Amino acid sequence: MNGVLSLRALTSGAAAIVQLLVIAMLVERALAFLFEYHWLQRVTEGTRGIKPLIVLLLSALVCFAYRFDVLARLLDVEGNRPATVLGIAMTSVILAGWTLAALAVLQGQLNWSKASRSALIRAKQVTATAVANEAQARDIAARALVAEAEARRLNAERELAQARAFSPCSGAP
Repeated sequence: MNGVLSLRALTSGAAAIVQLLVIAMLVERALAFLFEYHWLQRVTEGTRGIKPLIVLLLSALVCFAYRFDVLARLLDVEGNRPATVLGIAMTSVILAGWTLAALAVLQGQLNWSKASRSALIRAKQVTATAVANEAQARDIAARALVAEAEARRLNAERELAQARAFSPCSGAP
């Protein structure tokens, strides 16, 4: 095998892996819409393992429809290896695994799911309400301090008036 053929095989294999990753992301985004739909959530509520089966079926459909065989492209040195049924089936399983991983990462870790977005909106609303309530409490506390200061001022004026009334220097003859 010469250097040109190995470089061609390497770039073809890398391109196949990148294509597989992009297809996994596309399948994940398409299935995210389906999995977040309320009627499917109700149907699959008590059923375990239905989502991976749906992912595998869609992955197989995509791979067989486009005769996408990553293994043939990775192992192809000469550039003329045809896609095989076994290679397409294995590519389907690999694509399903990557799609499920993308679902877990994007929805679980990056909060791209509908539930995460709704929770984030609710959290922001709660934070805004808490900030408004805190501002209102500070306003009430400030008004109370002003009222207390005004009461002290009135008391001081009253005491001063009483002291002047009874003081010997009040100017009375």
